[in-house]
Amino acid sequence: MKLSEELCIREVGGRNIVYGFRSSDGQQHVICLNNSTVWLLEQLSGKEFTLEEAVSLVCSRYNVDMDTARQDISSVLDIFCANGLLQK
Repeated sequence: MKLSEELCIREVGGRNIVYGFRSSDGQQHVICLNNSTVWLLEQLSGKEFTLEEAVSLVCSRYNVDMDTARQDISSVLDIFCANGLLQK
């Protein structure tokens, strides 16, 4: 997998958001991100990665078990994929 180069994270009003993309329905959307997701996306930016590599990164930084991390990361990546921000 690889994150789209169109992925643009900005802080607006104290919130981290992804904006400026059009989803499959043609509408422009905004996705709000928490700090741990921003950190993970920064680590993965510009390179190919697997789900397990992302899980390992999160588990090495945060106090979370692998199953919970895998489930949470999968959900985020599914949203990014559905909106054209992730190349599988």
